[in-house]
Amino acid sequence: MGTSNKDSDSKLYELNEQLLLLASLVTTVTYLSGLNLLGGNWQQMEDGHVAGNPILRYTDISRYRILYSFNATAFASSVMVCLILVMLRRNRKVWTMVLPVVMVVDLLSVIGSFAAGTCRDAFTTIFASGLAFAVLAYIAYAFIPCYVRSWNRGRDNTPIPINTNKGYKEKKKVEVLILLATFTFTISYATGLNPPGGFWSSTQHEKEDGRLLHLAGNPIMEDTRRRRYRAFFVCNTVVLLASLLVILLLLANKVSRIISARVVRIYGFIAVALLGLMGAYATGSSRETENTVMVIVSLSTVIPAWVGLQLALNYVFHWKPIRNVRDNFSQWSKKSSPAGDSAVASTVFKNNCYLAMVLAGFAVCITYQAGMDPPGGLWQDNLDGHEIGRPVLQTTHHARYQVFFYSNSAAFVTSLGAPEMQKGPSMLSS
Repeated sequence: MGTSNKDSDSKLYELNEQLLLLASLVTTVTYLSGLNLLGGNWQQMEDGHVAGNPILRYTDISRYRILYSFNATAFASSVMVCLILVMLRRNRKVWTMVLPVVMVVDLLSVIGSFAAGTCRDAFTTIFASGLAFAVLAYIAYAFIPCYVRSWNRGRDNTPIPINTNKGYKEKKKVEVLILLATFTFTISYATGLNPPGGFWSSTQHEKEDGRLLHLAGNPIMEDTRRRRYRAFFVCNTVVLLASLLVILLLLANKVSRIISARVVRIYGFIAVALLGLMGAYATGSSRETENTVMVIVSLSTVIPAWVGLQLALNYVFHWKPIRNVRDNFSQWSKKSSPAGDSAVASTVFKNNCYLAMVLAGFAVCITYQAGMDPPGGLWQDNLDGHEIGRPVLQTTHHARYQVFFYSNSAAFVTSLGAPEMQKGPSMLSS
């Protein structure tokens, strides 16, 4: 059992940077969500409520308490993960005892907070509950037998099978995938609790028959464009859960270092997460059919073109004449340059690649949020010919809004592909 624990400690310690980034981002989004709770705040002192207090606290106190409790738990556990990763050293028992437990509590709290904040009707509740149940069932199916076998190996003092083919390229693949999953997980959580279009600031009933038109704190898009809102909700929920699965699969695969079909599933889930993210962006950022079609067309052409380019480069770089030229040039460059200079250049290149991945991830977050909440804000009424929930800039400066929208969409697409593109053909090679 000592051999197994030491191996798990070491492998988990290798991911401390990625885990710290994940915990930091979760801390950020849960902190902001706690200060700006779902549904917004009352803007006036009327009907017995206090201006500045959360609307959800008056309209649905049970959901407010559940959301607040889960979000606070996720924030506290994320802070604990950050402290553990920063303060503790390698080969401490806490790596295999406390840290995984706190991380599980953190991720489950995020899922609970997301579900409490986004499920408002039968459709969203049934879809989110069914998908979450399927994810939990898959986690139990995929991970429990793996950890039981790992525990039995540890008790028998038998070494865990290690894939000797894993090297620098495999490590870089893990870093790319876990960065993508981390950023998509956090932005889908934040956007799910603050959907595009904003929230109703007051409750309104039909004057003639008293029928409820909309409820304060509910998303405006849910009442004005129900089908578009449901499409956004489905895509965003799929992104959140697929990203969670990718993170868990990567961590389990890195810690156990057992070759299995799990690696193939990781690429499948990350593809689902990215496609869902693009779908959520298209439905959430576009309020007109024309803009939605343009975004979908650009996404459906740029991504396949990138995949084709990667496959072509992968084929070219593995073509025998090109491979011979590349090997000869590599040997010549090693002979012509001192060993120390080559080592320094290699280290600088690796650091720059990792920095580029982080910057691209932040660019994805910024452009995604800007698409959901464009500059100038959103209309809060239907007066003077404009429509509630639409961007103000689209009405007042239409040409300027078009430039922003398409430029932001282009930046979102290119940033989404940048982490993989800077890795070159090796990302597609096994």
